[in-house]
Amino acid sequence: MTELQKAKQVHYFNVLDYNDDGVLEKQDFVNVADRLAELRGYEEGSSKHTAVRQEILRMWTNARALSGKEGKAQITLEDWLAHEQKVIDSNVLVHSYVQGIARAVFDMLDADNDGVISEDEYLKFFESFRGDTENGELAFQKLDHKDQGYLTRKEFLEAVTEFHLSDDPDARGNWLFGPYEEELESST
Repeated sequence: MTELQKAKQVHYFNVLDYNDDGVLEKQDFVNVADRLAELRGYEEGSSKHTAVRQEILRMWTNARALSGKEGKAQITLEDWLAHEQKVIDSNVLVHSYVQGIARAVFDMLDADNDGVISEDEYLKFFESFRGDTENGELAFQKLDHKDQGYLTRKEFLEAVTEFHLSDDPDARGNWLFGPYEEELESST
């Protein structure tokens, strides 16, 4: 894993660590899902709320499985980086795991089912991870390189793949979870 890939993964880990305690736990993912459902106006316990929670919790289940921590209640940063190393070392995992989750996340983010992710839909996703609106808007601008005001499924899948695999500092996918430069600066 290159320094840039590691910085993006450290940032992603920190984004997922909802309560900032330095480990990932199931409750972190539940909190993200509940926040996204709240931002969308879904009532707790509704079918839409449950569907959002199930998709977000799939990320938790997969992370535990790939890090070899299925029976553990916590994933450390070291575990997370080992999990990601397995992903980037395997074309099969990139296509099945990364693209599979990306397709499911796209469907979840496309709240109005119009086949694209609008800036508003993306911002609600971004804010569900405790991201601020300004960084979310900047991230969306980077991802929406054609300045269309939306992301197609293909563009989103490409961005997710770039986030995981690219070592190009200018790759638009690097911005999937907002600015990551702080982690890059601290690792050098």
